[in-house]
Amino acid sequence: QQVPAAELAQPGTAAAVRGPAPSSALHILYTSGSTGTPKGVQLSHRALVTDVLAAIRHFGIGPGDTMLLKAPFTFDVSAHEMLVALVAGARLAVAPPDAERDPDLLAETLDRYGVTLLHAVPSQLRLLLEAENFGANRSLRTVVSTGESLPNELRTAFEAAHPARLHNAYGPTETSYSTVFSWARGDDAFWTRRAEVPIGVPFDNIRCHVLDEHQRPLPPGAPGELWIGGGTVSDGYIGDPERTADRYRTLDLGGRTETVYRTGDLVRLLPGGTLTHLGRLDDQVKINGNRVELGEVRAALLCLDGVEDATVQAVRHTHGSLQIVAHVVAPATDTAAIRQALKPLLPSHMLPARLHHVPRIPLLPNGKTDRQTLARLTTTADAPAPAPVADATVLPTAGGSPREAVTAAVDRAASAATAPAPAPAPAPAAHTSPTAGGSP
Repeated sequence: QQVPAAELAQPGTAAAVRGPAPSSALHILYTSGSTGTPKGVQLSHRALVTDVLAAIRHFGIGPGDTMLLKAPFTFDVSAHEMLVALVAGARLAVAPPDAERDPDLLAETLDRYGVTLLHAVPSQLRLLLEAENFGANRSLRTVVSTGESLPNELRTAFEAAHPARLHNAYGPTETSYSTVFSWARGDDAFWTRRAEVPIGVPFDNIRCHVLDEHQRPLPPGAPGELWIGGGTVSDGYIGDPERTADRYRTLDLGGRTETVYRTGDLVRLLPGGTLTHLGRLDDQVKINGNRVELGEVRAALLCLDGVEDATVQAVRHTHGSLQIVAHVVAPATDTAAIRQALKPLLPSHMLPARLHHVPRIPLLPNGKTDRQTLARLTTTADAPAPAPVADATVLPTAGGSPREAVTAAVDRAASAATAPAPAPAPAPAAHTSPTAGGSP
């Protein structure tokens, strides 16, 4: 902030302190880079103020609360954690550097400072449940899961371990941290449908639109792409006008002309106003001519007994075919048993061609899944080595309606979720179970 020297030189006159305009740039944050090159996103003062005030009101944060600052400053949640606490008059506790990766240290930190509100990506939340004394903690009243999709089995495990209220929040960096949220309560019928993750209702001054491939509004129940408008939308990508023009559009929606951000997330709006997350449009690939959503394969893996965590990628083998590769955390279950248990849940073209056991899913510094490291793990485990699928292999959305692309997948996954999965049978350990050619 600059104050003219002439004003400071006038005796007896208070200098005019000019604050920034709501539209002024506040900071530049980079996306996680979990699926590619990080992108610099410019956010305004208005965007962060909208986010902070909405969080304080919705979560009831006040002077009696203590929030934990544990995110790196390069992660959008760090500004959220700091400013929500300061604006609400709450206390801000700073976590030790290693707390994000050490569940026992994190649990000890929660107790030491009497933390009442915690933000955590699901990967970190899963680690926290491993802490020996976490279940005895009674200071936490609110936990906000964000950054990645919250699996139903993780929600169930958290409910069994701790009485704090667990919320599922959603929001890309481009819309200033959180955009919508839901209370992940156990009696919510939506959580029984494993193919759909409820992400909730919009925060204050945020508008969510479910649009088709021609940017036309879709009725409740129809799957489409999520576009976000309102006070938290960022100004675009630094030094990348082409990507900005692709992702940020000025549209006339419901008689209102506004700038909206195209998320690339597939959702549908339920009659009661809740949004459910169906997956990523760029996670749709073709395997031997069949359309596959990778998130649906992961959802099926997480349904299985013994599978604690999983991630799924599409890779291209050296002979040219596109294959599904899954990495699973399942210490007591071998890959043959997992493959057998998947067969009733997925059609043959959606079964992973390769299953890899890993002790843990590797994480980036912000707690999100490190997909590039997983690609390297796949390369070292297989011969010949597959390569990560380039962006060009992702199915374009312009050529087909999200409704056509997803309705069948959603119905198939919902039916699979209700089918009883066979209990995994013990078999000799096999660290990697490749299938020649493609998916079995």
